[in-house]
This record gives sequence, C-alpha cells and structure tokens, in this order.
Amino acid sequence: MLVTVAAFGALLILVGLGTWQLQRLQWKEGLIARVEAGLRKPASPLREVAAASRSGDDVAYRPVITRGRYEHDRAVRVYAVENGTAGWNVYTPLVLAEGGARVFVNRGFVPEAFGATAPTLSEPDGLQQVVGVVRRPPSRTSVFTPENEPEAGRFYWRDLTNMVAARYDKTEANFLPLFVQAVPASAVVGQAADALASPPPGGEGIWPRPASPRPDISNRHLEYAITWYSLALALVGVYAFFMFGRRRKT
Repeated sequence: MLVTVAAFGALLILVGLGTWQLQRLQWKEGLIARVEAGLRKPASPLREVAAASRSGDDVAYRPVITRGRYEHDRAVRVYAVENGTAGWNVYTPLVLAEGGARVFVNRGFVPEAFGATAPTLSEPDGLQQVVGVVRRPPSRTSVFTPENEPEAGRFYWRDLTNMVAARYDKTEANFLPLFVQAVPASAVVGQAADALASPPPGGEGIWPRPASPRPDISNRHLEYAITWYSLALALVGVYAFFMFGRRRKT
C-alpha cells in the first residue's frame, strides 16, 4: 500500500512538471512570436513609439529612429555576457533633438578584459541619428543577480530609476520610461540601410560594439516536458514490474 501511494504521488509530480513545461513552451513561443513581430515593423520615430507606450501599447522590440546628442560623461555600465565573454553594455544618455527629453541608449558591448587597459571607446560628438529597438525596463532578473552599484555607475540589471539618479539630479531627470538598443541600420527592416545613420561599426580595437537586435531566447521546454513525461512512463513501468514480481512470489 505504501509503495502504491508513493508511486502515485511521484507520478503526479512528474506529470505535473511535464505539463508545466508545456505551458512554459506555449508562453515562450508567444514571446518569441511577439519579438519577431515587433522587429518586422519599420523603424518609427521614437517620439511616436514613446507616446504609444504611454497609452499602454506593447512597444518592446519596436524599431525606432531618433536624433540627439550623447552625454558620454554620464554613461553607465550594465553587466553583460556576449558569446561567453563577460563585460559591460555602455548605456549613454541621449538628449533628444525634439523636446529635450533624454533616453538611455545601449550603444553596445565592451569586454571586461579591457577594464585595466583603457579600451578605445568611440564617443561620437554633435547631433547623431540613432537607429535601434525599444527595450522595456525589466524587473530584477534573479535573486542571484548582484546588487547594483549606482554610486560607481555599475549595474547588473537595467534599473532606470537608479541609473538616472546616479547621473542626474531631479530637475534634470526628464527621461523616457524605456531604453533604446542601438543596432546597425541594416538590421532594421522597412528602411533603406544607406538612408540611415548607423552606430559606429566598432572596428578592430574600437568599442562599444552594437549587438544583434534579436535576443538569445532559450526555448528547450519541449525537451524538458518529454523528459518529465518519459520519467513518468518509466515509473509506471517500474511499478508494474514490481507489482507483477510481488504477485508471482505470493
């Protein structure tokens, strides 16, 4: 009796885990579809996308284009890993040409290895045309994520409120409630690549280097679901074999 109860309880857990992974699969596929749908839209003026965001529209991964001047002396760094290399994404405030509001632009990645050797950072001056995709401010990604260090301008996750507070006083803090990830103009559909100014390409020894607008979204939930259901099936087989052997002995 005890064996049957334990086996039934374990079976419920395994089937439940498999079903949960299928639910996660459905959610992840919806997320990927939403990202791809956003990236397929033509680049729109940032002011229009910001207005749509304030109206409650989902503007994540929408391609945008805007003009402004970078404030390089107020940039902050956000920890990132690119292709297995640890480093930092450089988030530089951009003062928009229209209206004077600001937005943090992720200009790209700088490897940690350059921390002690002062890498050559491209810091374009004057009015710039920026092409990118919208990224929403996330909540803290994990309990294992280190605490941000606003006083040092180092962050381990995008925290807009503290990123602004680390570089500005309240009278200057007129920031759009979103981020822009700069990308090469050729990565934005619906626009002629030669008609848009792209971020500095980041040649040999020149940083930061803009990343692909498509996030690396892991989707192995079907594999996990099959694993849990397979374990459940194996448990049924072991239980049946055990009960069969026990009856033969009696």
